[in-house]
Amino acid sequence: MAPEAPAPPDTPADALEDEHAGPATEVWLHEGPELVGLVGDAAYYWDSEMGDAGGIASISVKDGRPLAKRAIKGLNINGKPSLWLAGMDGDIVASWGESAMLLAATGDDQAGSSSELEVRWRAPQGRWGEAIIVDDKLVMWDFAPRQAIVAFSARTGAELWQAPLEREANGVSLDFDGESIVVIWQQYSATAPTPTVTIPQRVRTLDPATGRARWTRDFKDPTGGLSVAGETLIVAEDSDLRFLQGSTGALLRKVETGHSPTIYPRFEVDGNTAYVALRGAVTAYDARTGAVAWTHPIELDGPAMTLSGEHLLVSGAHVLVALDRATGRRAWEVSLGFSPYRLEANDRGVVAIGGGSAGFSLPARFEPERATLRGEVELRCVQADAVQLRVGPIITKLDSQGRYTASIETAGIVRISASAETELDLERQAHFPAVERVALDGAGTYDVPTMLLDHCDR
Repeated sequence: MAPEAPAPPDTPADALEDEHAGPATEVWLHEGPELVGLVGDAAYYWDSEMGDAGGIASISVKDGRPLAKRAIKGLNINGKPSLWLAGMDGDIVASWGESAMLLAATGDDQAGSSSELEVRWRAPQGRWGEAIIVDDKLVMWDFAPRQAIVAFSARTGAELWQAPLEREANGVSLDFDGESIVVIWQQYSATAPTPTVTIPQRVRTLDPATGRARWTRDFKDPTGGLSVAGETLIVAEDSDLRFLQGSTGALLRKVETGHSPTIYPRFEVDGNTAYVALRGAVTAYDARTGAVAWTHPIELDGPAMTLSGEHLLVSGAHVLVALDRATGRRAWEVSLGFSPYRLEANDRGVVAIGGGSAGFSLPARFEPERATLRGEVELRCVQADAVQLRVGPIITKLDSQGRYTASIETAGIVRISASAETELDLERQAHFPAVERVALDGAGTYDVPTMLLDHCDR
């Protein structure tokens, strides 16, 4: 059966905090190159048009306004970085292709400075893949030549340790649960004449100080997802969540979710608490026992999750929601105008990435308003009665002239989309919806720019 626990009220007003007094928080939308992370008060992205080699541009996490564009002295590499991480003290860790890993540092300046960046140090040549920052260490997967997890000092670049994996380890992912570095991969045969999977999924935990393996568990079939919380391994198998002792594989508890035939949850870990997003709810479990701490019903989309201070941030179908980590009560919610696949947060603000980027500063205070949005869709080779119009979560129709008016109560950015699917479309090709986004500012009534929905042959 599904986990049972009292569901908290699904109303943001029930969880307003004392810090939520003052002007409403501004939500900004970034339509340019994808934002990759936060460094202090700045969100940053790669500007390929900056000079001959490109550079790092930053915008304010408070209001989305441009802060600075900075070249990287001594880079001698063209092209967009393949990996970005927020380092220490305003540093930025990046990788260009498979041949180089470097630390671009600001010296004494902050991330929003207009000063030039410089290459602080370079990792040895290798085919570098997945990477994470753990305390003051940069931990990376080197596919070749070492086939090992390698840790460097994020300050000096000095190599601290390496933890070899079995030959032909593929699809390596890295995570950190607060106690151990978690490595998950698929193991191929090192001797078979053709690519042959020998272990569909293997998980290993490493001591972050030494790289020493703590325990390893193998799965004969791919799982629907897994996560590590301290000494517990949480696995989605078929329609169940299984809580296992990592070192022995002993079953601590099996939770029958009530969903079938297979579940694919998202996980977030905070010490001995595991947050699991599945279907229509987020549930907090005591990872040591599998006991339910709280369940919060929410229409999920994806979802993306991350921890932010006292809150767990979760992307719902139409909003980003902040849940109190201890109780599951909803503190606030805001519409972003898109469904993020990644969330970045620090003590200054939040950035959501996915089909665009949006962000806001912390602490957040959002005031939902009753907004009326009106506009028109220019139709080409499609009739108005065949068009489905979405205004946030609301689905409505156009009038015969292609006009619409819709009301919604929310805060943030509202996505308006128009789409149609006819028999002729199915025979020919798919057509992308027409999309606009409107940032709410308390005006009450908003005129949406005219959208074009063109289904004519091209």
